[in-house]
Amino acid sequence: MVDTKGLAFGCICVCAVRYACGRQTYMPSIVKRFVHDNLKEIETSSLKVMSKDLAEMPGYGDRKIDEPGWLRLAGEIREELMRREKAEKSAV
Repeated sequence: MVDTKGLAFGCICVCAVRYACGRQTYMPSIVKRFVHDNLKEIETSSLKVMSKDLAEMPGYGDRKIDEPGWLRLAGEIREELMRREKAEKSAV
């Protein structure tokens, strides 16, 4: 059983993104899908790190195969961060 609560889960997701980004294997698709499927479970601090990492990534792998998926995931992460920020402001 994977415990999705807490910092360890987010740290593992950050490590997976860092490992997979730029590789031209099956790993990027697995990592992108996993992060996408668990986006709401990953704590905000880890999402911020992933967002920054993806924005500063020197290359995403193949421009036609890998890059569109990484850019799509980066957009999903930004949207989730904005959603959380908006929810936090309206809760105050």
